[in-house]
Amino acid sequence: MLMSDEPGIKATFPVIRLPVEVTEYVMGETHLSERLRKSILLYSTLSGLLLAVVVALVSMVPLYRTMRAQRENELLSVLHGRAVAVEIFLWEAREIAKQMASRTSILENLQLLNADKEQSLKASESIHSSLAEALNSALIAESAYCFDRSGTPLVHVGFSLPHSVQDWLKKHGEDSQSFCPINVQGTYYLLYRIPVRAQDDSVLGSLAVLYDFGALRQRLVNLPDVGIHEDTYIGSMDNGNIQILLQMQGRESQNTPGKPSSRIIEALRRAAEDHTGLLEPDKSLTEPELFAFRPIAGTDWGIAIRQTHRTLLADINEQLYHIGGIVLLLIVGIAAGMLLLLQPLAGKMVMHSRELEDRVDEQTADLDAERKHLLAMTTELQEQKKRLEAANEDLEAFSRTVAHDLRTPLVAVQGYADLLLMTEHIKGNDDCRQMLSRIASKSRLMANQIKSLLLYARAGKAEINRSEVNLSQMVEEVAADLREEYHGREVDLRVQPDIKVSADKILLYTVMENLIGNAWKYTCRTENPQIEVGVKKREGQDVYFVRDNGTGFDMMFAERLFQPFQRLHTDAEFAGTGIGLSTVKRIIEQHGGEVWAEGKLGEGAAFYFTLPAKR
Repeated sequence: MLMSDEPGIKATFPVIRLPVEVTEYVMGETHLSERLRKSILLYSTLSGLLLAVVVALVSMVPLYRTMRAQRENELLSVLHGRAVAVEIFLWEAREIAKQMASRTSILENLQLLNADKEQSLKASESIHSSLAEALNSALIAESAYCFDRSGTPLVHVGFSLPHSVQDWLKKHGEDSQSFCPINVQGTYYLLYRIPVRAQDDSVLGSLAVLYDFGALRQRLVNLPDVGIHEDTYIGSMDNGNIQILLQMQGRESQNTPGKPSSRIIEALRRAAEDHTGLLEPDKSLTEPELFAFRPIAGTDWGIAIRQTHRTLLADINEQLYHIGGIVLLLIVGIAAGMLLLLQPLAGKMVMHSRELEDRVDEQTADLDAERKHLLAMTTELQEQKKRLEAANEDLEAFSRTVAHDLRTPLVAVQGYADLLLMTEHIKGNDDCRQMLSRIASKSRLMANQIKSLLLYARAGKAEINRSEVNLSQMVEEVAADLREEYHGREVDLRVQPDIKVSADKILLYTVMENLIGNAWKYTCRTENPQIEVGVKKREGQDVYFVRDNGTGFDMMFAERLFQPFQRLHTDAEFAGTGIGLSTVKRIIEQHGGEVWAEGKLGEGAAFYFTLPAKR
């Protein structure tokens, strides 16, 4: 029977023993090696084919998108060429009208007509002759009208406009310079109205020149890239509605446009509203259409070209078929190459499979032994941690007990010394009084040291309770206590207003009490003592500082400042316990910050610390 090695499974399985002859036949070395070799070849080839097919299919998607974007850009480029052709046509129309309005004969006869009405016949004939001459030289102009200042037509050359159009021209001001499409018996013409002005810029009259859209159609037909789309449309905005001015199907133009579809109207509307882009095909239609549109500069016109989705994708599909055929040939070639390359490799893999299994078994055994060793080490480390925690608790309890037991006799010694100093016998004995004073002083010093040690120990075990603290206000509170302790000694304290920090309020008070207290103490021999508290930026982080102009220190001893009982001055120079800055460092590091000092002998010291936000 075999026991399962899986953890948590205690099932047993029977061992089936085959006859020796069957085992040799089924598991023979030659038979197994051949099966393994064929399996490696088959699965490797299939995997390579599958991977190649997946890569080819995945690469086709961005290729298709790139080719479609290229076709759409070509469509927009064709649209741009047509729009430029229309804009050039309109520019030529403007120039023809300006040249007519600037003819000297027209200006002089209009001035004569305005000055003397009796000369109207002669002036009109002269104007007619000048307009006829100008019209003959203008290839795209069909007709021209001349109006007086009141808008009354004086003379015209070419075909006559309907009375409704003449009335419309009379109602509108003669100083309007814009293109206006008009429909005359089912044919659209382009009308341009321009004022005729004297040298003093006064209006003498106006000219209206008509241009046939046939000339514009011919311009578009002659463009070399016509034919890659199906339809070209030009429309204008008329009281919120789109009016089709020109419609072309390939190189065939329609003088009278048919009824446009809603998609055409939408594309021309966007173009007339000064937009340029593509109107994506509506997939719900039997024959989806793609529209490219853009505005005509200087007008409220728009131009659009249409291409069916089938036409757009025809070239793309053809190119993709060619690329797909090439990729298929490459895949077949790769598969054949893999068969040739893997055949000798498969034989070698079979030969080395047993050796690899042995190595795997050895490495597995080594890893299992290493795991057991690491487990034993982890267990030992946990036991050491427990022993260390117990020792720390015992040490902390011992420290509290020792501190309490030491403070009680020290208080008694200090009290008895103070009482003896008050007796009459001692007052008259200078030696005794001096010795008792030293006893009381040393007792107080030792009591302060014990108090500082307890505070230092508690700072390392205290739990951080963060809240928003007004550091500026806390500094003022500490300074008020120091003024009372030092009997109102004046210090120029400069505190940056409204400094807000996130910290434990009680522990932060201990930090500021030590830093401000040291600054107060070490400036006692300075003539004009100054202490500054503020915050500044360093590498994007707030750095808080306490700076003074006191005794200072040598920077070569800066590291000793934050070590317990390491003082740079004697008690005779400056009293202290040597624990304050060590406590400051421990509290700041508990908050996740850092503290450092800078100073110079005789010029003061500065202490900096950071208080990162709680993560």
